[in-house]
Amino acid sequence: MNLVTVIVPTYNTSKYIKKCIDSILNQTFKNIELIVIDDGSTDNTKDIIEKVNDKRLKYVYKENGGVSSARNLGIDLSTGNYIMFVDSDDYIDKDFIEVVHNYATKTECDIVRCGYRNVSLDGKVINEVKYPLGNIIFKKDSMNLIMKNIFFGYGGGIFLKKDIIKNVRFDTSIKFAEDIKFICECFANGNSYGYVDYVGYNYLYNDNSMTKKSNVEVRVKECIDNVNVFKSLSKYCNDTDFMKTFIFKRLNMKLKYLIKTTNINYKEFLEIIKPIIDNKEFIKRKKFHHHENESVYDHSMAVAYFAYKFAKKHHLDYKSAAIGGLLHDFYYKDWQLNKEHKSFFKMHGFVHAREALENSRKTFPDLMNKKVENIILRHMFPLNITLPKYKESWIVSLMDKKCSFKILGHPKCYLKYLGIRSKG
Repeated sequence: MNLVTVIVPTYNTSKYIKKCIDSILNQTFKNIELIVIDDGSTDNTKDIIEKVNDKRLKYVYKENGGVSSARNLGIDLSTGNYIMFVDSDDYIDKDFIEVVHNYATKTECDIVRCGYRNVSLDGKVINEVKYPLGNIIFKKDSMNLIMKNIFFGYGGGIFLKKDIIKNVRFDTSIKFAEDIKFICECFANGNSYGYVDYVGYNYLYNDNSMTKKSNVEVRVKECIDNVNVFKSLSKYCNDTDFMKTFIFKRLNMKLKYLIKTTNINYKEFLEIIKPIIDNKEFIKRKKFHHHENESVYDHSMAVAYFAYKFAKKHHLDYKSAAIGGLLHDFYYKDWQLNKEHKSFFKMHGFVHAREALENSRKTFPDLMNKKVENIILRHMFPLNITLPKYKESWIVSLMDKKCSFKILGHPKCYLKYLGIRSKG
C-alpha cells in the first residue's frame, strides 16, 4: 500500500493545531506519515503536539523562516509515495485521503485536487467551492487547459505524486502566490491533472488573520508578488491573452482590496478636493497635456493624492497639501499648444507657478491660505530658486517630481479606483 505524507507547517497556531492533527491521524486511510514543521512558534504549540501519542507523527522545530521554508523542509524529510499539504488552522474530513488517494491511483494522475469549504471559527459552513473540471487532463493534450484549471484554486489539500516534485521547492523569496507557482512547476514535471468531485478540505475563515490585518506595505508586496509569479508562469501557457487577462484581473482584485483596507480615508480626500474637481474651469485640464500621454488633470490628481497621503501620515496640514497639490498647475491655457519663442526666464517652467497662483486666487478664493499659496508658488523649486517655506510646500514639490518623472511608478491605477481619473 502507498504511503501518504501529510506536511503541516505551523506557527503560533495553538488554538487550532490539535484539531488539524486529529483530523489527519483519524483518517479512514491509515498508512500516513504526518510531518509537522514548527516554524519557530512562541506559544504552546510544541506542548500540544508533543502530547499526541502516535508513531506516525514526526515533529520538527526550526527557527522562523516563513511558511515556504517550513514546507520545503517537510518535503526534504518526506518518505511517502504521495505528498499533500494541510495548513495548521485547517482540517480535513475523515475520508479525505482515502477518496483522493483512490482517485489518484485509479487514474494514475500526477496531481489531484478536490473541492473545499470555507468554515467560520464556530464551525459553520460559509460556502463550498467546486472546480469546473471533471475529466483528466493530460499535459500533452492541453497545457493551456491545465494551467487555466490550476488557477481556479490552490493551497492546501492538493495531492501530489512524489516523483513529480523532484527538485521543485517553494520559492522562499516571495510571500504571496508561492503555492500557485509551486503547483505549476510540479506539473511541468508531470503528465496529468485530475479533479475528483468531492468536498473534503476545510479552510478556516478567520477575520482576524494577519493577512486581513496587514498594512499597506504588505498589500503592495502582495500585488508585486502576484504579478511576478504569474509572469514567470506564462512560459507554461502559450495562450497569452488568457495570461494577460488573468494577471490583470488578479492585480485589479489586489489593488481594490489594497485601497479598501488602507488606513487612509479616501472619502475625506475626495471631500477636500470636491469644490475644485467639480469646477468647470478645472475640468478643462482633462484636455491639457502635461508630460508624455498624460493630462494636467491626471497629473494634478496624482500629486494631490500623494501629498495628502504623505502629509496625513506625518500629522501635517493634509488639507492644504491636497488643495495646493491639485492647484499647482492651474494655468488657463495648454502651454504645450502655445510654444512660441520666449526668453529663457519667461518660459513655462519659470512663470506658470505664479500664473497658477493668480488663477487659483480668482477661481477658489475661499480655499486659499498662506500654505496653499506657498505650495503653488514654490512647487518648481529648484528651478525657481526661492526655498519653499512650509513642510507641506516641500512635500508637494517632491510629489510633483515623483509623478512627472514616474519615480517609483505612476499612480494612475490608484486614481482609477478612486473614481477620479480623467476619461477625457
